Amino acid sequence: MTKTQKIKSIGFHLRPTLSDDNINQITNLFQWLIKRNVKLVFKYQHQEMVNKIISNKKNILITDSINYHKNVDMIISLGGDGTLLSACRNSHQSNPIMGINLGNLGFITEFSMHEYFDHMEDILKGSFQLQKRSLFKIENTQNNQNKLYSKPFFNDAVVHKSNISRLLRLTVTCDKEKIYSLASDGLIISSTIGSTAYSLSAGGPIVHHNVNAIIITPICPHIIGIRPIVIPDNSTIEIKLDGKDEKASVTLDGQEQFGFDYSQKLTIKKYRNKSSSLILNPEKSYFKTLKDKMNYGK
Repeated sequence: MTKTQKIKSIGFHLRPTLSDDNINQITNLFQWLIKRNVKLVFKYQHQEMVNKIISNKKNILITDSINYHKNVDMIISLGGDGTLLSACRNSHQSNPIMGINLGNLGFITEFSMHEYFDHMEDILKGSFQLQKRSLFKIENTQNNQNKLYSKPFFNDAVVHKSNISRLLRLTVTCDKEKIYSLASDGLIISSTIGSTAYSLSAGGPIVHHNVNAIIITPICPHIIGIRPIVIPDNSTIEIKLDGKDEKASVTLDGQEQFGFDYSQKLTIKKYRNKSSSLILNPEKSYFKTLKDKMNYGK
């Protein structure tokens, strides 16, 4: 159990759309925190919602993205796994993040709406279990020098077809050594957190969160002998398209997308000095979550 300073201010990362039921649920949380003199911090895009559901603005701060992290002791993500992924990509390393699930599956969000109140008193006292999770960086360069795109991802980066009727032909290297010459529908580069997401559906392995690894999973490879592979997470992966007319798209955590063509190269590696710190639910374990959410082993 980690013991930190008392939590006096909390930032909120909210899913883009909230149902009436969601609003009723989070209103109870806001009121509960305000009664305990906790400052609630929101970004400007949520100001309209805050004005609608919170009448007492005494302990409310609305701020921009730059100053948001400076004014919070922790962040609560209210939504599903996608909301938590967005919070992790955009978080400051020193801010612990608590994921509360408002969605359906909620595999990486540790707390449900029915159980988080049981732990809030301890969390406000600064008593909670904290685990750091790696963030990965993808860069897209042209002619080996002009950087076109550089972004973090937490779950996975997926290279996929722009034209649905054609295979992608890719060359994939790990630390400059070739792994694949690949003809497939695409390729998934996944963290261990993301091993139970798209990678699993495409035939990749389940890898425990505490293993320091990256999973490379081809999507429907044309040759049956090409299989997923697990490599150390301090590796550098490079991906190039083989044909001059090849075009592809790259999607990060299912939320951000950019184009990719023959003249460009993708480079993927772990951030050395950037990670996310997640507050864990003491009543859950990795294997319990697998059983509860995926019926694994039942």
